[in-house]
Amino acid sequence: MRAGRLGVFAGIVSALVSTGVAAQQPPAPAQLQVSLAEAVRRALDVQPAIIRARGDATNAGWQKRGAFGAFLPTVSLTSSAFRQNTESNVNGFLASAGTYQFNTGLFASVDLFTGFRRLANYRNADATQDAADAEVMNQRFQVTAATAQLFYTSLANEELVRVAEAQLERAKEELQISVNKFQAGAATRSDTLTATVDLGNARLALLQAQANLATAQANLARQIGVDGVVRPAPDSQLPAIPDTTQLRTVALRQAPVVAQAAAQERATAATLWSNRSQYLPKLTASYNTSSQGLSEPWQGFGGGNRNLNRLTFALSWTLFDGFLREKAAAQSAVDLDVARAQTADTRRQLGAQLTQQLAALFTAYAQIGITGANVAAATEARRVTQERYRLGAGTLLDLLTAEANLTQAEVNRVQARYNYRQPVLPKYRKADETRMHYLKTGRSYRPPQDWVWSEAPALITLELFEKAQLQLQRNAETARKMYQSTSRRYLLRTLVKCGECGLGLVAAHQRSVCKKYDYLYYECKGHSPLTCGRVTKCPSRRVRADRLDAVVWQSLSELLRTPTLIPQLHATWAQAKQQNLTSLTAQQEQVHQRKQRVERQVQRLLDAYQAEIITLSELQLRRQKLTAELQHISRLANQTLPPRASP
Repeated sequence: MRAGRLGVFAGIVSALVSTGVAAQQPPAPAQLQVSLAEAVRRALDVQPAIIRARGDATNAGWQKRGAFGAFLPTVSLTSSAFRQNTESNVNGFLASAGTYQFNTGLFASVDLFTGFRRLANYRNADATQDAADAEVMNQRFQVTAATAQLFYTSLANEELVRVAEAQLERAKEELQISVNKFQAGAATRSDTLTATVDLGNARLALLQAQANLATAQANLARQIGVDGVVRPAPDSQLPAIPDTTQLRTVALRQAPVVAQAAAQERATAATLWSNRSQYLPKLTASYNTSSQGLSEPWQGFGGGNRNLNRLTFALSWTLFDGFLREKAAAQSAVDLDVARAQTADTRRQLGAQLTQQLAALFTAYAQIGITGANVAAATEARRVTQERYRLGAGTLLDLLTAEANLTQAEVNRVQARYNYRQPVLPKYRKADETRMHYLKTGRSYRPPQDWVWSEAPALITLELFEKAQLQLQRNAETARKMYQSTSRRYLLRTLVKCGECGLGLVAAHQRSVCKKYDYLYYECKGHSPLTCGRVTKCPSRRVRADRLDAVVWQSLSELLRTPTLIPQLHATWAQAKQQNLTSLTAQQEQVHQRKQRVERQVQRLLDAYQAEIITLSELQLRRQKLTAELQHISRLANQTLPPRASP
């Protein structure tokens, strides 16, 4: 009877899917889910600290260009024109009223010697740029670490919510046990009241865990520049313990904070040399050419113009300036001593922090195993205590104590796992070896002429293989009935088939370009031919799940309002199914006859070889072709098998 109802429902759904019209529905906004790599990428684009560091690096680069430009000459060009209303004498020539006069000048100057001040300034600018680049790298690591901490904090709070939910379920179970024992006269009213209080505390713990989760997700969203809340993608794989053989040496040599401190020390030393350059003289050369007259500048300087060319060398030397030079040099020397001490202290601080982080890392790694064992022991202790209380050999206080121990053990395990993961930040750049490994292991279809044939003995009998396939099919059908998606709902999952190739449609989803919406689709399995034993890709297009589900549900609701149509649709579906079975039977018969013909050809080949009509190589070549054809016939036979009736 149940199989008949399933058949009627399947027939109704098939009829509605084949004749329905898609309805337009706006997609519901979905909560953004990001991986750790995507969260770090977004944070590096929006965090003010990294943006400020990049701006400082840009300014330092232009400061370095300005310091290099001090070695180049300064060139300026001037030009002017004016008109007189009266006659005038210009350079010995009479100029009538209304004549234009032009003045043109070119000036160039360059410092020949500045007491090595320009070289010191360039070294200062170069060191400043190195410090700015190190600050960019340092801020990049800081933002990455902060994002990873918020990411793992959100994941930890998700697991703590699940721990609180499990605690709530256990509290409900304990309350039910105490009530049952009270009704049976094996417990007192105090037991039920105590269990009720414990249930209330479990609910409060769940509410607090949910609030902590919302806060962590909001903080993660703010970190990566998203309005609202963000859900981190779950990642259950723990990174391995890092190799600490050369870690300390590499960290002390390449750490951004050390590089930044060393660059600031070099910049301070360059500033000291720049201040000391004031004790040396300064030599400057300049050249000036000018022209004044009636000729336009673009026509050249004629004889009527007054031309002036001047080359000047200037020497200046400050002999005494009221000890201002000595004051600046002394301040620079003090700053250099402080910078050197700061660099050394930065190295020592980095070594101490590295020791602290490694100790915390190894401690957290050891805590993972300890807390895991504690959870297993607490779970078993709670089970034994609950059974003792159920049988009357234990008290409710013992059960509540075991429950509290189990909850605390689960919380400690979650904290240990994420305390270990936070100091260990993964690498996001895929190495060349990883890309090569992907290229080597990527699946691809090979044409039949490239197949390598080999014979192997059967490991199991054909009868056992068929039984295993039948059991696997039953398991798959049971799994499809029992499975219910928690994040996305598909009304017609496992019920619709492709109209192009006949394969089933699978549920899929795709995120919109703005990363705010999730679109649900039904997609043919033939889009991935390697996974379904086919050579070519199915040409069908995807179907929007929300539109198709709405059409089917609306049509099914209308159909249930007129139940007289159900027998007619069932009869139509049964007739179509019978026709399909008849067609499949005919196809099976044709495939069977073809298989018999090929088997007879194989037997004749063996007879010909035994009669020494053909050679062994010719027998092997022809037999390989016939074996390939037999395998192809077997696949066709499997595709034409009639569907098994529902139990």
